[in-house]
Amino acid sequence: MMPTELETFTDTLHRRQLTTPALLLLAGHRPLAFITGQLLYLLAPLGLLLGWESVTDWAALLSAPDGTQRLTARLTTLPAAALMRPNEAK
Repeated sequence: MMPTELETFTDTLHRRQLTTPALLLLAGHRPLAFITGQLLYLLAPLGLLLGWESVTDWAALLSAPDGTQRLTARLTTLPAAALMRPNEAK
């Protein structure tokens, strides 16, 4: 997965205050990440037809042995500035 897509996804989760549920989901479903990645590879042609261009990037991330660890690391190291809403940022 491209770093910018990963950053955008995790920043969106953080901004919507969904970091804790995302971390719980990642921890609970870590054993299924590889299977999910392989399933995304299988469904990639359909995803591309529907306009989801990064489906293979997500498949590669979830199929990688350290994919969920990279997502977890990114979610736990987000800067405090990402918590502020756009109208609060100065």
